[in-house]
Amino acid sequence: MRIQTLRGIARFPVFACLFFVVTAAVAQSERTPIESGSQVLTPAKLPPAQATLDPGTHQWIVTGELFNPTSGFYTVVAQKQLGPNNRPCPHCAPDLDFQPNTSDAAPLPGVPANVYGRLSWHTLEPVEGRYDFSVIDHVLEPCTPSQPKSACLPRGATFGFRVMALNPQYKSDTNVTTGDDGFPIYSDSPAYLLKDGAGKAHGWLLPVNPTDVTQGHYFVPDWNDKFVIDRIWALLKALGGRYDDDPRIGTIDIGLYGSWGEWHTAGLPDSKDYKWGAIPYAANNTYYGLNEQAYEANNGVPGAYQAGSTASKQAIIWAHVRAFPNKQLVMLTDDAGSLCTAMHINVGNLPIGLRRDSLGSYTGWAAGFPPVSECKSPDGRDLVAERWQHAPFVVEPFGNGSSPEFPCQTFETDPATNQLAILEEVPQYHLAAIKNGAFCTGTWSALTQTEQAAVWTAGLAAGYRYWPSRIAVRVVRSDRARPALSVNTQWSNDGITPTYTAWRVEFALRASGSIKAAPWQTPGRFVSGVEMRNVLPGSPYSFEDSFALPADLPPGEYELDVRVTDPRHYSTPMQLALKDSGADGYYRLGTVRIGNTRGSGRKVLP
Repeated sequence: MRIQTLRGIARFPVFACLFFVVTAAVAQSERTPIESGSQVLTPAKLPPAQATLDPGTHQWIVTGELFNPTSGFYTVVAQKQLGPNNRPCPHCAPDLDFQPNTSDAAPLPGVPANVYGRLSWHTLEPVEGRYDFSVIDHVLEPCTPSQPKSACLPRGATFGFRVMALNPQYKSDTNVTTGDDGFPIYSDSPAYLLKDGAGKAHGWLLPVNPTDVTQGHYFVPDWNDKFVIDRIWALLKALGGRYDDDPRIGTIDIGLYGSWGEWHTAGLPDSKDYKWGAIPYAANNTYYGLNEQAYEANNGVPGAYQAGSTASKQAIIWAHVRAFPNKQLVMLTDDAGSLCTAMHINVGNLPIGLRRDSLGSYTGWAAGFPPVSECKSPDGRDLVAERWQHAPFVVEPFGNGSSPEFPCQTFETDPATNQLAILEEVPQYHLAAIKNGAFCTGTWSALTQTEQAAVWTAGLAAGYRYWPSRIAVRVVRSDRARPALSVNTQWSNDGITPTYTAWRVEFALRASGSIKAAPWQTPGRFVSGVEMRNVLPGSPYSFEDSFALPADLPPGEYELDVRVTDPRHYSTPMQLALKDSGADGYYRLGTVRIGNTRGSGRKVLP
């Protein structure tokens, strides 16, 4: 196993004019001298995360799960659906706020650091050029005990989202208007695209049920209409101006194009663009001829009833990139050419990641996302297959309900191994975060024990799992004869991905034992130079820091602690796979003994 070694030097005062707080030791870690003047700490490690079914209660007992940004399970909020208690009316907008979606979710023992939701374009822009982002702002409100059922954001968590312009599940969260025939039009796009001020439509209508005109229509935007593209740019510019610097906003999907913003136009006459879908009408559906009829009727109208051109798709991708230079973007994988476009865009410290909404589907993954793609770098590297090393791959299970039109496929089996595909795909593709929901059956209790076990295994395996496995500590003299604390830390990652955000590693040296600290003294805090994004799974990573100490540091025993914090001071400290944790986010590494640091030649470690 390869061990990477780097070195960083930092000089920080050990004590500051703040109150000193003594923390109680939880458990002694092993301390073994390995060389003259050195001590080694091996902190107590958490066992691997696992879920065990209690045969008596038939409940799952989950232990060792860590909750960190873009890692493991993420929770979901959904826009409210139209129905008997949320009817549209001519003079008011339906209530399409977000609400928690937990009916088919695994009962997690803690609170994930990521919340996600998809929302309709018309919700954000009900009138051309007039934006209403309240549906997002309501989610960003912090959770309180008095609001257990409201969509809100737990402390330190982030909210990620995707904007949709077409949702073929037409009656769920759509904007309802009335067509010229007096029957409803369901649309996830703003009403002004149906008919602008000059009376021009920027898309087309398809009937919900061609045999019953009273069912109405749904609206499909014209992806190649310059006006539509310009309005997408305007929308995203407004969103970016509002949220790009907001630490509460997390991963953002590159959406808007295609059904559900998933970058396929299911059922439209564009077989090259979409091969597997049946929405709105499959080729073997009796209604499919309407697709061809609508296409033929629009001949001569540029871009009408067609899939987006390469130029249109690239424009939508770049609109997201320009709007959110400081956010982690992820690209849907169904459109290979657009995916490759996104993989080649250089966005600095936040390369564009991946998103796929079909976890657990063996045939879908095998056909739509092969391990080796044709998207290559100039030197021949597979950009898609290697992207997990630099950006997250986020997924949701394939399903979200079972019906003849959309059968449940979350738990397909790989015929070559007879294993559930979901269990193979998580480690194979180095998946970072998995939606806690959409498991096909509609409720968690309807899953079999085998299926529930597969969900737990997938979610607990996804993401990263860091811990300092070995810390070598010694006090040395710098070139100015000042004492310095040398801390050589071997970081290990038992997960399947690295972290993708910047973190700051802090060590704290706290007086313990017989040392009496002055009332104004606080623990000495040192900032490490290690970059946690470089700690890949399966490859221990050694980094050496050197921290300046005061010459009059009292000799004796000191407790050495570590925590990993958000430099923006928003996210809670990273949860490490260590046992000895404190309320302030620090983990106890062990005790070191420091001798007298006065004078240039005196012994500083016993």
